[in-house]
Amino acid sequence: MEKVIQDGAAVRFGWQTFKDNVGFLIGAMVVTLVALLVLFGVAFGLGNYSMTLSAIAMIAYYALAIVVGIGWMKIALTFVDGGKPTYADLFKHWNLFLKYFGVSLLYALIVMGGTLLFVIPGMYWSLKFYFAPFLVIDKGMGPIEALKESARLTDGVKWDLFGFMMVAGTVAMLGYIALFVGVIVSAPVAGLALAFVYRKVQQQSGEAAATMAAPTQTPTV
Repeated sequence: MEKVIQDGAAVRFGWQTFKDNVGFLIGAMVVTLVALLVLFGVAFGLGNYSMTLSAIAMIAYYALAIVVGIGWMKIALTFVDGGKPTYADLFKHWNLFLKYFGVSLLYALIVMGGTLLFVIPGMYWSLKFYFAPFLVIDKGMGPIEALKESARLTDGVKWDLFGFMMVAGTVAMLGYIALFVGVIVSAPVAGLALAFVYRKVQQQSGEAAATMAAPTQTPTV
């Protein structure tokens, strides 16, 4: 039986997309880094004058980091769908902030709870609900709906997903071994590959559902 998640195809897509859009992606990383460093510097500098203002600025920093994370996932999905993202995509998805924060918190609590009970449930639930953040960003689902839909999408592909996570982890690790220059390449390649996998699993699940829902044709004599 053919694997739903093709690790090689996903990594090749990530690498080819990075090469074809290297200027935009590196530019987006620079914009991200500058925006976060400036806000962090403001928060740190305000500590000399007002701890309250410093705390507010630090909260703003973490909020911006979350929104930028959403933006990067949007950018990856846009590339997968054949579109052309813009730098504005990094900062304009504040409408998804609460849903994304909620689903990320629930995901972390579920996985943490499973790990505390026993390691295997934690690993299983991490795979089962892995796509929930993507579903919030891609489909605008609420946290609970996204968790349920992720459970449906990953049904039957958890081992494939686990294998891909090992491959993506290796790509990321190679980037860290090569220090900063390597991360510039490995981080977007891994992110693009993950978006590719999400979309392929989603498409495969949709095709399977359509096949199951199709009426059986009764042959005529």
